[in-house]
Amino acid sequence: MKRILGIVLAFVLISGVITAVVLGRDDSEASGTTTLRGVIGSEKAEFFHDPEVIDALAEQGFAVET
Repeated sequence: MKRILGIVLAFVLISGVITAVVLGRDDSEASGTTTLRGVIGSEKAEFFHDPEVIDALAEQGFAVET
């Protein structure tokens, strides 16, 4: 009985992870751009808002949201 319960719980866990990954995707993959989201310190904000940095990251396929 414990073995069956363990297998069922493992299946439920794996199904939940797969569902979270599939539902957690956004449309940025279709456009070829990967969006990076994060929290930064104020000393880095000026760097990430610099138009040259934004353009350089966009050329590499990245969009950064801070």
